Amino acid sequence: MCVNRITNTPATTATQSENKYGAAVLYGIVLGFVVFLVTEMADRAGSAGVLDPSPLVTHHMSLDEAPEAYAIYDRREALKIVLRP
Repeated sequence: MCVNRITNTPATTATQSENKYGAAVLYGIVLGFVVFLVTEMADRAGSAGVLDPSPLVTHHMSLDEAPEAYAIYDRREALKIVLRP
């Protein structure tokens, strides 16, 4: 691990490192954290009844019809498909 001689922080060094992957790793960690936060907020809003995802579901099919459901989705004829057991 490289350490910045001025600030002694690895995060600052990741973008200034000679390693070409340092900045990508740092940005990937930050992006992953942001995605986690947004997902957590959406989950809480859905649980609280603030968000209603039902308009996004365009098809309801049985689990036995899964191959046909995937074909419909591949043809882009459906937005979301719910498969029931």
